[in-house]
Amino acid sequence: MTDFDLTLEEPILASVLDILNKSKIEDLALYNVGKRSIVAEWFVIATCISGRQIDALSDEIRLISKDEKRRTIEGDGETGWLLFDLGNVVVHLFTKQQREYYNLDEYWIDTEVKTGLAVEKE
Repeated sequence: MTDFDLTLEEPILASVLDILNKSKIEDLALYNVGKRSIVAEWFVIATCISGRQIDALSDEIRLISKDEKRRTIEGDGETGWLLFDLGNVVVHLFTKQQREYYNLDEYWIDTEVKTGLAVEKE
């Protein structure tokens, strides 16, 4: 894993990170997957403390992403994994157990990653 300079060229990415930074999520990671993926430029992976928190964050992300051209939502708090496909930004919200089980962080280990983010919108 390597570090990279974070420039928020995607307004939706800045908004998602802002929401996640204000909540009590754990292990927030931002992967720059554009060189390895044709699906997206950015993967956001975060651990939520409960399914209820996933559902609450889902409501907030739905509001800010309602005008996105591409928006697909899969899962919910009950399943312990919620995926938002917002075009160039894909957001994964997991419970701790589901994040450990699916281990997406291991899959993207050779991409650039930022952890412990505290991002300000430009």
